[in-house]
Amino acid sequence: MLESLDVAIGLVVVYLVLALACTALNEGIAAALKMRSETLKESIVQMLGSTLAADLYKHPLIASLREGDRDPAYIPAAAFRIVLLDRLKLPATATVADILNGATSYPELKPAHPKRWS
Repeated sequence: MLESLDVAIGLVVVYLVLALACTALNEGIAAALKMRSETLKESIVQMLGSTLAADLYKHPLIASLREGDRDPAYIPAAAFRIVLLDRLKLPATATVADILNGATSYPELKPAHPKRWS
């Protein structure tokens, strides 16, 4: 009985060590190839359009997150919301519907399902 418990514990430990090693290797590759910042920027462009995304990255709050000449690899949710509402010239209490309806200066920002936000 105890032998099978030892085997089970050994398998769990081996699995956890291998998982940790794979995660560390993946993070190292992502950092070396600057994949995080590129993926984040591509996602923001896809979500908001190229014009608004460029304006967001020029905002001082986002620009302060840059590391040298590299775009930020992470943007805190609060900072993203503040910058988005600032660029759209909306109050801090704006809802998603307000954002989509008030984004007249950015025609790229159109909802995929407009009735969902009404």
